[in-house]
Amino acid sequence: MNLEDYKSWLNSLKVGDEIAIRIFHLSRPDTYKLSRITKITPSRMMYVEGDTGRYKDGHNNASGNTLVPYTEGIFDIMDKEVLLRVIETTRLRDLPVEKLREIKKIIES
Repeated sequence: MNLEDYKSWLNSLKVGDEIAIRIFHLSRPDTYKLSRITKITPSRMMYVEGDTGRYKDGHNNASGNTLVPYTEGIFDIMDKEVLLRVIETTRLRDLPVEKLREIKKIIES
């Protein structure tokens, strides 16, 4: 999305619209959080659900976070984070050998 399209998207937002917040991380890839617009001031300062920051021109200068459209690509990134967390916290040693063989096949394919 180029800058002009991004500004147009921002200007089209209204209270209740679903958006994603790109969360800036210094030492690892950015992550995303689904949210909604809760308030827009006359100067287009935006407030979002579950976030104490204010967003001017789509950016929160205090945190470095940015409002972005919630797309299928963003959903996939968020879903991947959840799946990885589940896999990383699963005690593979407790799974039956058949399941471990299935996992091995997936990894090797």
